[in-house]
Amino acid sequence: MAKPDVTYDGKSYKLRAGSPMSKGQQGAGDFFVHTFMAEENEFTVYAYTETLPESNQFRGQGGNFMSAQFSRLSAKGGESFSGKVNHQPNFIEEVDIP
Repeated sequence: MAKPDVTYDGKSYKLRAGSPMSKGQQGAGDFFVHTFMAEENEFTVYAYTETLPESNQFRGQGGNFMSAQFSRLSAKGGESFSGKVNHQPNFIEEVDIP
């Protein structure tokens, strides 16, 4: 009998920005950065699972997974894994970052 998955969901945020640009005369040390939205990245950490994601769950093949990394756990009597799945990001305004 298969054991239930043990998972944890989370979010991370990344500010999207261009390269720093000088505000004044060269060498003054004052710079500014143009930002353009932010990425809200949802992920799922699998502390324990007996199944791996299928190809059709990934972006480009009908799903919303961007990437996944899994490692096999040492367990007697079956296959078990731990890992992380990154979902397709949502683009949000910078002011909406918690």
